[in-house]
Amino acid sequence: MIKVQITSHLVDRNCRPAALVVAEDITERRPAESKMRESEERFRTAFEHAPLGMCLTGLDGRFLQVNSALWQMFGYSERELLDGAWQKPMHPGELARSKDAVVKLVSGQIPTLSFEKRYLHKDRNVVWARLSISMVRDERGQPSHFISHLDDITKQKQLEMAAARDSEERNASWRSCKLLRRRQSLPTAPKASFWPI
Repeated sequence: MIKVQITSHLVDRNCRPAALVVAEDITERRPAESKMRESEERFRTAFEHAPLGMCLTGLDGRFLQVNSALWQMFGYSERELLDGAWQKPMHPGELARSKDAVVKLVSGQIPTLSFEKRYLHKDRNVVWARLSISMVRDERGQPSHFISHLDDITKQKQLEMAAARDSEERNASWRSCKLLRRRQSLPTAPKASFWPI
């Protein structure tokens, strides 16, 4: 048994209406199409259900596709991010480093890059993420878009900063105690019974 796709078109033949019917054997194409659909579904499922924030980003910085972990990390809806809120999560202190990363990736200096980066949640609180970003190129080798993975490390960073503050406070307290002990251990001058002239 073979599978056939039939298409027809109305045509004019010698001033008389006629039908052009084309039958195409698609027996071998069906399994390939089925495999492609399955592959696309696996990617969509993996993308959407990933525990990390994931996005496809255009060369202009606009989000092309975002997963739920990403939009929840930033506090925006998927629609808000796709409809133009792509700049809102950008922390102003990260712009120069982000531009430098884009230049290196687009120019081909490096194929992928990872670093810790600050973002802004919709409520304006800082969100820390470990960003891994790769440049995707088209069949001609030209930059097409970016694939990014963001691991939310905000809690880890908050713990690190709290530990650093505690350490600094302990060090300041220790320095104060050391200075106080030093002052207490200084010999006092003997009392003079007369005043020199």
